[in-house]
Amino acid sequence: MERNNAFNDEIDLFELLQKLYERRWIILGITAFTTALTILVSVLMPKAYKAEAMVEVQTTQDSKIIIMQDPKIIDIPEIQESIRIYKDDAFEDILKKAKVSPTRNSQHMAKIEVEGISPQIAKENLEKVLEIINKKLFPQK
Repeated sequence: MERNNAFNDEIDLFELLQKLYERRWIILGITAFTTALTILVSVLMPKAYKAEAMVEVQTTQDSKIIIMQDPKIIDIPEIQESIRIYKDDAFEDILKKAKVSPTRNSQHMAKIEVEGISPQIAKENLEKVLEIINKKLFPQK
């Protein structure tokens, strides 16, 4: 008798396909709705492009050696401070979105990231940020 019950646990594929066919409009409706919603979100989502630059920075361990080298090497807080204190209404939005972070691969490198609405504008914004950093940290003699 136990063997008989084990064989009754089989799935009838024809019955399963029949039930799916009966509910086809619900399945197609949900699929169409989620597809339309996904397309709408992707079209309306603002496009953001990112430009990055790598700069050499000093570390606290061997700062005596690095500081004596030419050109002057700066640290990440100095870069962040030069961006924070710069006052110019034209670049205010760009500077707020500029990010300076250490890289994982090297202790002596930092990454500066800036966003833009197109690749060209992201590149121009990065150039402006680098120009501001150079003016603040490396004044001309």
